[in-house]
Amino acid sequence: MSSSHPVLHFPNLQTLRLAITSKLLPTHILGQPTRGHRSEKGDLWIEFPHPLEKQTHHGLHQLNIQTGTKSPPLKEKVQTWFEWFPLQKEADPVHDERTSILFWVEDPQSLNELIFEMLRLGNDRQRFAMIIPKGRRGVGQHFLRVLGPPYFTLARAQASESLPQPITAYYQQRDRVWVPWGKQHPLGDFLRPPKNYFLLIPPQGKWELFPEVPFRDIYELTEFQLPRPAQQPAALEWEKRFQVPLKLIRHQTAEPAELWVLQENANEQLEKLVQTADDRLLERLTFAATTDDSEPILVLRARPSREKPPVLGLQAIRFRRFFNLPNLFLPIDQTISPPLRRDVVQRILATDSQSITWLHPTGDGSFQQESMPEGSFQPLRQWVDYLLEQERKPLETWQNAMQFAFEPFICNDDLTYASSEKSLSEEGSSMDLPSADFFPEEENSKSETKESEPTREQEKAPSPQPPQESSSQMLPAPDHTRQRLQTLENEYLEQDFHLSPAERIALWTEMAFLNTELKQSSDTASCWLHALWLEENLDPSQCQAWFMAEAQEHELAHEAPTPAWEDLLEKDTWTTSEARLIIALLVFLQAQATAQPGERTSWQNWLPRHVEKIQQKMEAQERTLPLRAIWLAWRAIAHFSGDDVLSLARARDRILARLHLRGVSPDLELPRFLRVSGTQSSDRLRQVGQHLEALRDQIQTWIEDSEEEALINPNEEAREATQAYADYIFAFGAATLHRTGLADECLESALVRLPSNDAVHDCLRESFEYRIQQRLQGDSPRDRLPPSIQEKLELLTSDQFFIYDKWRHHSRILEPNEQPDRFRRHLDEDLVHRLARLSDLQDREEVLEGIQPYLEPATFEQAQLADQVTILKTALELSLRLGESFARESLSRLRETYHTIQQNLKSIFWKISIEQEIQLIERAFITAGHYNLSQEIEIWIAHFRAILKKDFDNQSLKAISTLFTHGLKSLNKVGMRQEMNQLLEETSQRAERWLRQAQADTPENPETKAEQLQFQLQLTAAHAMLAPEETSFEGNTIIHETRSLLFSQRLKTKSKLALACCYVEVLSQASLEQILPLLEEIFQQLQGLAYDLSINKDHYCYPQLKFIETVVLLFVSDELTLDRKVQQRLEQEEYELRRRIHREMEQALQSM
Repeated sequence: MSSSHPVLHFPNLQTLRLAITSKLLPTHILGQPTRGHRSEKGDLWIEFPHPLEKQTHHGLHQLNIQTGTKSPPLKEKVQTWFEWFPLQKEADPVHDERTSILFWVEDPQSLNELIFEMLRLGNDRQRFAMIIPKGRRGVGQHFLRVLGPPYFTLARAQASESLPQPITAYYQQRDRVWVPWGKQHPLGDFLRPPKNYFLLIPPQGKWELFPEVPFRDIYELTEFQLPRPAQQPAALEWEKRFQVPLKLIRHQTAEPAELWVLQENANEQLEKLVQTADDRLLERLTFAATTDDSEPILVLRARPSREKPPVLGLQAIRFRRFFNLPNLFLPIDQTISPPLRRDVVQRILATDSQSITWLHPTGDGSFQQESMPEGSFQPLRQWVDYLLEQERKPLETWQNAMQFAFEPFICNDDLTYASSEKSLSEEGSSMDLPSADFFPEEENSKSETKESEPTREQEKAPSPQPPQESSSQMLPAPDHTRQRLQTLENEYLEQDFHLSPAERIALWTEMAFLNTELKQSSDTASCWLHALWLEENLDPSQCQAWFMAEAQEHELAHEAPTPAWEDLLEKDTWTTSEARLIIALLVFLQAQATAQPGERTSWQNWLPRHVEKIQQKMEAQERTLPLRAIWLAWRAIAHFSGDDVLSLARARDRILARLHLRGVSPDLELPRFLRVSGTQSSDRLRQVGQHLEALRDQIQTWIEDSEEEALINPNEEAREATQAYADYIFAFGAATLHRTGLADECLESALVRLPSNDAVHDCLRESFEYRIQQRLQGDSPRDRLPPSIQEKLELLTSDQFFIYDKWRHHSRILEPNEQPDRFRRHLDEDLVHRLARLSDLQDREEVLEGIQPYLEPATFEQAQLADQVTILKTALELSLRLGESFARESLSRLRETYHTIQQNLKSIFWKISIEQEIQLIERAFITAGHYNLSQEIEIWIAHFRAILKKDFDNQSLKAISTLFTHGLKSLNKVGMRQEMNQLLEETSQRAERWLRQAQADTPENPETKAEQLQFQLQLTAAHAMLAPEETSFEGNTIIHETRSLLFSQRLKTKSKLALACCYVEVLSQASLEQILPLLEEIFQQLQGLAYDLSINKDHYCYPQLKFIETVVLLFVSDELTLDRKVQQRLEQEEYELRRRIHREMEQALQSM
């Protein structure tokens, strides 16, 4: 038989597949109907609808595909070329609670049975639709879309395929392509149904296209039959009140203790605690004292903090906060029975907000309600200082002072201070001088013969010297030590950024000795860590001094291992100070082994047997340790584990991930004098918290006033809900600033205002309360919302979910790390959503297995450019979790793709916008900066400079401003501050020229002007961040133009909101004194944010809430709670941390 069109003869399906995947056959031809013939041997003849081009003809012959017009009768017709391929069985079908399955049921009765079966099995996440196939008329087909259906139902659907009226279960192989569950199409990734349609591939028969229609929740269509008719008995007035006894019952919880009541040997226990605890722990505790007519009772209470409450090894009754009430505590392992609501519990047991109440168990579930006034709790740290300095030290010092005072009259004229010091020690003086065995013998011999002062100009820091006492000094020894320490601390604060490394080492070393003498163990460790970190090679004598100080604090032998050391290693968990002791031991032994490789001490023989045990516990302890200590510990562990570079690299990745998510924590990384030197002291936090509290009342009034000015009819319920969510936002801010009282007040107010019996409000309420609880417990809200909330979201209808997600998409409180696509419920799962799901995975290997196939050359090169950009952006984001090797691979793939784009600028298939280019460069900056890949950064700096030469538009300006906000900060992490300044200057000059030209060419448009002002504001903020002393917000022209446009009535709501939020974010670079009047002005004059006509207008006013969140997050930001010097110090800390870690990791890799 001959045909008027060319006929292609394929030897088998594999050849046809190769022709399609190699793009030899035109893409637009593959989706057209055609005819063909399939032989029993597998040969395939397919009619080609157009004459073959010469290039195509040549390519087909290279694959052994014959062309001509003669063939067997072409009787088989298909709608697309892909229908020639049969479905293949899938080895491991996807089935989990998030798998979306589409059931196609022909018989209505079977549909009813299917719905009831899954309801009986506990799945009500079902949605129904009747859809008529494309090109047909008549009755629609029955479709049931179920999230995570029971496996039993899926198996039954598979078994029914041979029945007259089967139930077919489909899953989505790719975007809008549904195939039978358990099977897949070999070319499913190439299928692209028409817009607004989805493709259904049945097990056998014709493929069908169905229009996309909304699915209705099954509860909207279900009628539940009651076993008996409903009755309405007559109401009886009841006067008797029910007496319900309250009891304490056993309750398992992971909540830590926050209040301890010491009854037995209370004084002795507290004295032992303060003698062994470090300063940081003491600062976190308050105490109060009472009596039971026989023995004193002491009550310890943990102060509110971002960190979790400490673990105290006391023989005490431990209590936890109940329902997060700030003044009610229950035994740690018990709860109230029967369960009551939070407000009821507060009304019954904790009515007095000025008292701390706890329920003391008395046996058999009964309890005694006990309370003490809030004001009776005193800071424990202050009390300890009072006892040590006023009761014991003055007596010792006075005796020593008298000896020094009379010494000149009873000694020979040629008597030196050294001999007087010796005589004092022989006479058994109680003066608190450093013991001879604490310091190396060489250092003590030097100190006895010559009094030396460290030379600041030396290139190498001197060996550690104990602080020297002057013979003329008449101050008590501890006071003199404290005064000397304060002098050194002030010297460091004044010259911090101008000291050489050698000068810093000398200061840190002397401060470490002084803190040791004052028994301030936490600051001792911090000073030693800073001194050791600056050394190119660890000094064994310095490491030994730190180790000996830690061992003496715990009353453990430092000369050789003893059974007490074995007991320490056998403990299930270590306290922070115990972990610090182990780290000091590791660091000392590694320094000793490096300096004296042939020497084997008892410690060197003991440690290798316990390295594995230390390694396991150290990883679990990392969260509470300084980053310097973590790195030095793992470097030592890797050394004693046979140069275990892999463990060291994993430790490096965990440290970098912590820096990326949390930055440098002042509480963990800095000694006390730096933590309280400028900001983030209690005074500043209290000041910011007070202003936040005052702002709350002003904003609630602003919501009420602006609602009355809205053009739409005021919706009382929506206004109340908006005020409730504003309270939730303020509760988050208050919790961040440790103002638990204000946070609880806001939570109660929000709960009263928020409408009940609404699924959207319920989900938003739980989401906010989850984030607020994280803050109250001291955790940083970086994770995704928990599965319990995610499950409730799946029960929302499409409209309800959109209303919920409209706010979550833009909220930095609910989703601090990413912006979920709020339209994803209305779309099928495409590449974007499959990649987005990888961010939810916790296991590193699962994430790697999920992203790696998309980067394979065969898959990546066949993807369209838009998909390639999406894959690369996702890969770079995940590389911060997946390690340096994956990051280098992703950056290499990005360079190749970017080069191809630049080589094919004239091709419409390789064209991307400037915004997309800048987004890729931003991700490259962040990834390369994270792993200290300075050469990569230089490559992308050159690409960014090339972009600056192109023509701009407002969207380009917006993308560039985002790059300056996030991407360029990565340059500072690798010490490229000068390059960052240069790029900022070049961008400013190029943008000014473009803005002048744009203003001259186009008439003034308020919306366009608002976008341009946002870019100029971001540049102003970037300048202020890099050179704060050269930036002034007073009289700034851009600030003045922004305020004028904001307070006018010329902008639409969307533009006004974007400009207002950008304006507030830029104010973070100003001082607190400058910010407050500007914010007050905003809430007095800003109007127009109540005009919300979107679908969520009946639930909340989105523009107002977004702006309020921006203002509150400004108040709790580091820019406001830390002064400029502290911010610069933390940036310097991060730079020094990264520099050493990257350098030593590179050395370790080179030594392999």
